[in-house]
Amino acid sequence: YQRRVRGLLNNFEENKTIAKLWEDKWLDVVSAEWELLDIVYYSERSLEDEISREGTATIPTVVLSYLLMLTYVSLALGDLPGLNKQLLVSTKFLLGLGGICIVISSLIISVGLCSAGGVEASLIIGEVIPFLVLAIGVDNIFILVNTYHKFPEHMSIDERIAQTLASVGPSITLASSSEALAFLLGTLTNMPAVIAFALYSSVAIIFDFLFQVTAFVALTTIDFKRQEANRVDCVPCIILEEPSDESENQLLPQTGKSEKKVSRLKRFFRDVYTPIIMHPTFKLLALLAAFALLFVCIANLVHLPMGLDQSTALPSDSYLLDYFDAQTDYLAVGPPLYIVIRDYYNYTDVEAQNRICSNPGCDPDSIVNQYDNAPYIAGTTYAWIDDYLSYTIADKCCLNWYAGPGRMMECYNESQPYCDGCYHLDPYDDNPRPTPEEFMLYLPRFLASDVNDDCKLTGQAYPADIVWADDDQTQIKTTRFRLYHSVLKDQSDFINALNTVYEVADDNPDLDISLIVYFISILNNTSKLSIFAHSLLAWL
Repeated sequence: YQRRVRGLLNNFEENKTIAKLWEDKWLDVVSAEWELLDIVYYSERSLEDEISREGTATIPTVVLSYLLMLTYVSLALGDLPGLNKQLLVSTKFLLGLGGICIVISSLIISVGLCSAGGVEASLIIGEVIPFLVLAIGVDNIFILVNTYHKFPEHMSIDERIAQTLASVGPSITLASSSEALAFLLGTLTNMPAVIAFALYSSVAIIFDFLFQVTAFVALTTIDFKRQEANRVDCVPCIILEEPSDESENQLLPQTGKSEKKVSRLKRFFRDVYTPIIMHPTFKLLALLAAFALLFVCIANLVHLPMGLDQSTALPSDSYLLDYFDAQTDYLAVGPPLYIVIRDYYNYTDVEAQNRICSNPGCDPDSIVNQYDNAPYIAGTTYAWIDDYLSYTIADKCCLNWYAGPGRMMECYNESQPYCDGCYHLDPYDDNPRPTPEEFMLYLPRFLASDVNDDCKLTGQAYPADIVWADDDQTQIKTTRFRLYHSVLKDQSDFINALNTVYEVADDNPDLDISLIVYFISILNNTSKLSIFAHSLLAWL
């Protein structure tokens, strides 16, 4: 046997502290062990809490990744002669450490400047940007070092460094500028998380570039002078004996001349890969394969599902995984949806009533009727105005006793002397409505009325759906109508349901109605509605 229980809080600004404390206590209660009960639960803060916990758990992964990259960079930048003493000189752990520290420094500056500018950091800042900036920074490090080795050794180290910057400096500058600009274009979206990610990334890339063409160039100069002096990497105070020239040179098979020994990777690209890709047959095959892959991807692009399953972002031991599984397997009702009408709508006007109600006489395309007939909506709308209009035409629901001039007192049985109906309705109207004065005068009585044998209508379910403009309850500021979605089990259902909700709201031609819609999952799915458009804009 399964049962779903939902609780809602009034999250007014003055209630936030109390609401958070209540939610903490509620989570403690439902997470306890219960005999004969298997409870799966979810609160509005649960997803944020669990993703934050996952973010904390990824810190060791980030540290390990940087250590592995440090090791790789240090070995790859060096000229490894083999397992001998010269290996201690050829490795570049200090230079690699300097490059990694530059990346970390650019990240710290980015976080500091953006935080000072009021840009809030999101989880993606800590989980994605460190790897992104590391990849871009290491790429430029390899370009600088490999270009340095292309210049003749008879030149001094300072001259070779200068020629390196003159050769690849413009390319690195243009590449870094393009990368930073590409991320800045992400600020054109209306998604705060993407805007924050774009700003943090662009600032980190800019400072990483500045450090590479200044600090890293200086570190590279110092490290090559260390290697030229045959000093041990990481312990430069130790000087080894000079190696023999023969051990560093090899004969070229084509000319028989001697050249500086090159790495296996460079020899592979020079002697194997380049001749293959430059062959005319391979060029034709590569071109055909690229176009074929492009057309296949375009054909399947329309089948790409939008959204991200929330469970994929959670830790493997998260309690929310059981909740999402139970929601998929057992859930028989969708999340509640709220239609909010703001800005002092004129509820007393008959035409205005017809535009939002669903009773006989209301417009067929009224707000409530549109949502009742929309896809992904289950049942009918709980609209206070429909029940109130039914209340006004009921014979025995609202009765008054005339107690003298200007004095009307509520009575509960029309058999009492001088007891009469509250509303003076037109008997010749098929769909009579109360006057504006009567509408507002007796609305509070409807909201407080009890069900009895004579009247089966009550408004006690609706007081929270009306926000009054004054304490005297003479004018309505904002109201809401409540309804439920059909069963929504996956991200596609949630996105399609939300898209339907927005389409109905946007198709409302009446400019007098200030309408917004809300349901609990709206924050997790709103940005996904326009993700395709934003992606296309970025590609263009």
